[in-house]
Amino acid sequence: MKYKKGSIVEVFCYQSWRCARIVSGKWHNYTVSYDVYPGFTNKDDVERISVKSIRPCPPQLEISEGWVPGDVAEVFHNLSWKMAIILKDFGLDQFLVRLVGSLREFEVSKSELRVRQSYQNGEWIVISKEQDLA
Repeated sequence: MKYKKGSIVEVFCYQSWRCARIVSGKWHNYTVSYDVYPGFTNKDDVERISVKSIRPCPPQLEISEGWVPGDVAEVFHNLSWKMAIILKDFGLDQFLVRLVGSLREFEVSKSELRVRQSYQNGEWIVISKEQDLA
């Protein structure tokens, strides 16, 4: 996929998706500037990235049945989206989660959770939230 200068994208690094803006490049390699927090880009935090590690930002999706313990989601943590397991629903849109591959547990709000999606052949595919992680 070809990205234009200024496009907002996500970059895959360290098992997570981080928001970035295209600074320059085309086809195989792009220079990106990472968001320090959503909407604020640090011009000093730039990196050259293969197009294989870049995707458009996924659409926001609401899940009709809500999040329940055992669901697999993406959680916004330390400036990137990481895979996590819902451990407990505290009510009032607050959840206890554990990052996949970690023992760390922490509380998040519903707004910090999103449906896992994969970008394949120019289309977004929803990944089942009940997926087996074994």
